[in-house]
Amino acid sequence: MDPSSSSSSSSSTPPSSSSKFWETQRTLLGSSSSLPPTPAQLYNFRTASLLTTTLSLILPTASLLYVLIPTNPSPSLSFLLGGLLGTLYLRGLTSYVSTIGKSAINDLGEVDLSDAGGGFARFAFLALMFVLGKAAEGKLMIGVMIPGFFMYQV
Repeated sequence: MDPSSSSSSSSSTPPSSSSKFWETQRTLLGSSSSLPPTPAQLYNFRTASLLTTTLSLILPTASLLYVLIPTNPSPSLSFLLGGLLGTLYLRGLTSYVSTIGKSAINDLGEVDLSDAGGGFARFAFLALMFVLGKAAEGKLMIGVMIPGFFMYQV
């Protein structure tokens, strides 16, 4: 009796159990991919695409400003800083909006908007821009930072 033939026959599994295993795996894979996305997954996708779109508008615009005014990088840097602050504000706004359904309705079913701080946050970011502009007077331009900040609305 050949030793190689005995080891190969003892180590192989019956073909029916192996094919049954892979058929089960294919079935599980097919059933998981056919599930519709949850609302939270859709919201996260939309949030990510909104942030990506905002950044994809800010960066080329700041680059275009730098190309158009190569002797003075202040407008492009100011626009970029304002745009990044606007993107940070947008990120905070989207994370706040995702919690509205969870926390705005109290136990009695009444809507509680006492912690709605969207307007205050926008004011805080604008105030931060003015403080940064004043601190870097002559280097940053407030008039260019503000349109950069509001690029998230486009």
